Amino acid sequence: ENTALKAGSTITMNETTVVMQPTTEIRRRTRLSPNARSRQLMDHAISVFAQRGIGRASHAEIAERAHVSVATVFNYFRTREELVDAVLSEVESYLYTLASQAHNANQSAQSCIEQFIERYVDAAYEHGEYNLIALEWGASIREDVWPRFAQCCERLQAMATRTLKRGMELGEFRSKLDCDHLAQLLSSINYSASQMIYQTPQPPREQVKEFMLKSCKVAMGLL
Repeated sequence: ENTALKAGSTITMNETTVVMQPTTEIRRRTRLSPNARSRQLMDHAISVFAQRGIGRASHAEIAERAHVSVATVFNYFRTREELVDAVLSEVESYLYTLASQAHNANQSAQSCIEQFIERYVDAAYEHGEYNLIALEWGASIREDVWPRFAQCCERLQAMATRTLKRGMELGEFRSKLDCDHLAQLLSSINYSASQMIYQTPQPPREQVKEFMLKSCKVAMGLL
């Protein structure tokens, strides 16, 4: 009688036990295009930087998460400096996209601020790793990363300043602060909200939105 034998099972032949050796499995790695591999490695890099921090994240940890060799990661990010630069560029693009989607020249200043708060908080809850990196970046007063963060803030604040200036000129609100200083104040509210989001226990997102909206309205003289 023919009996199928599983790998690792034993049979006895003439009082001799024979162990059936497992068959060798051929594992095929998925071959990704360079663009797809770059995107994959960046996604894992964001996770590693959020968990380990800007100063401690490494090529090896990204390789481990992506199930590729360390050499593969170095093919895309040739030095640690290049890796840090790429991750911060990704975070900067994320922040700029959030802001640019909200600051619509065809809407009132208050509506733009409200839309930004909605997008900012929702994104922080749904893509929190980006915000964790941004929080650390903003607290890292080091010459290798701080100048770039300052430039990023200036770029974001310039967008907010244009919105606030338009609203003030149209009589939507009055503030004792000029538009540049008001934009800086609203930016600091974003930072405080990010700190709230990572409290334990985490507050409901609507509570964070309410805090931001009321704070912004007070700053703009609307409350």
